Amino acid sequence: LDYRMVISIFPLLLALCPPSSFWIELGVPPSSAQLARLEDMTRDRAVFSDTVLLRRRMHALSSSLSATAAKAMVVRSPLLLTHDLERTLPAKLDRLRALFPGVPLGDLLVRAPSLLQLDAETKIAARLDVLQRLLPPSMSACDIAARSPTLLQLQALEERAEALARVFVGLSPDDMRKVVGRCPLLLSLAPASVSSKAGKLKAMLGCEDAKLATVLEKEPALLTCSATSLAAKVDNLQRLLPSSDARKLVVSTPRLLTLNVQESV
Repeated sequence: LDYRMVISIFPLLLALCPPSSFWIELGVPPSSAQLARLEDMTRDRAVFSDTVLLRRRMHALSSSLSATAAKAMVVRSPLLLTHDLERTLPAKLDRLRALFPGVPLGDLLVRAPSLLQLDAETKIAARLDVLQRLLPPSMSACDIAARSPTLLQLQALEERAEALARVFVGLSPDDMRKVVGRCPLLLSLAPASVSSKAGKLKAMLGCEDAKLATVLEKEPALLTCSATSLAAKVDNLQRLLPSSDARKLVVSTPRLLTLNVQESV
């Protein structure tokens, strides 16, 4: 074959490749559950039938960040490739660098790739402003978001904070900000989840609302744990200390539930 003919038809050959070939090139194992998930997520999106376009958008990501970061991002959030990255990516990255000075964007976006699907002003900057109001003045929302960037993917942060305040009975707004500052991931809990988790923890410990608030003020991260894992720790503690009331011990010293009780008591 004439090499010029091969070069001329190469893009067409690429376009005829099945969509799965694109994911396999990125290191997704053939016939894996991961590949099935990606194909299911992208099945009704025409762009994923155009492997030439997909490669152009991958090139835009790789050139601006790194090949490793680009692969991790699109495997985690494949719908990122439905956006016109060749045209919009430079401006988005510039705005993100301004919002997160000194933060390696590749690392941040690997953990929260869908941030590139959000408008930097109306969504990301606005949510940073809301997050700052929910924190103590001495803490930086940018620093918190750089460590937990998925918080910026969440809607209605203020509603989430209000749901938390209903559980932390009696805490002042300033004290509530301190709680959020100690455990920002509390904001990742939907209001219904906050209510459900608090109810289960209250029933498990056999305490009133005010006492539960005191327990959670001491160890706010307990609210992010599953009720099953906490109940198992209470049961382990009771077996280790059969002459004591494990629930009362936990209410007075909530930190016990943050330990590997079986090894630490």
